[in-house]
Amino acid sequence: MKAKLTVDGIETSYPEGTADLESLLLFMMSHELLENRLIVQIKVDGDVYSEKDEHQARGVDLKTAQKVEMATQTKEDFARGFLEEASNYMALIEKGIRISVQLLKDPGQSENGHDMLGRSLEALRTFKSHLENVKDTLEIDDRGPGFRDFRERFESVTDKIMESQKRMDSSVIADLLEHELLPVLEKWREDMTQKM
Repeated sequence: MKAKLTVDGIETSYPEGTADLESLLLFMMSHELLENRLIVQIKVDGDVYSEKDEHQARGVDLKTAQKVEMATQTKEDFARGFLEEASNYMALIEKGIRISVQLLKDPGQSENGHDMLGRSLEALRTFKSHLENVKDTLEIDDRGPGFRDFRERFESVTDKIMESQKRMDSSVIADLLEHELLPVLEKWREDMTQKM
């Protein structure tokens, strides 16, 4: 028996032989039904599905699942929603960096500080990538002096952090984070909040 599929509450067919959730998602992404739409939530047998590892969806067997529900949203609505929450995301990233600073200042906790910094910078990289997609989707012009100034300051401080990481100098990294990166991020968050 194959799982029943609904998209935005409407029962939808999919090809016979689609064995797992990953194959189903690949089919749906190529399907005209999702043109200009994004899948924003998936439920398998009533439980919200969230992929923690790449290709984890391969492990969801559609022969044993009863029902797959997908909720979609237009790219524009998703982008606007992301912008509305952007300052909250930034505040969480800033919090992670502040925790990194405290851990890096404690020689006994520097390994945890580097780990927290890595996770915070990965979250920042992902956030920046999402902002690029939002900018393209909503056709936002980012060539103004404010954005250019941010990008230059951000790139300058990240270059310094990278150099300090090569030298494994936790105290210098902590100072750069606290006195250079956090002010840049706080200003960026304030600017984003004012523009919305």
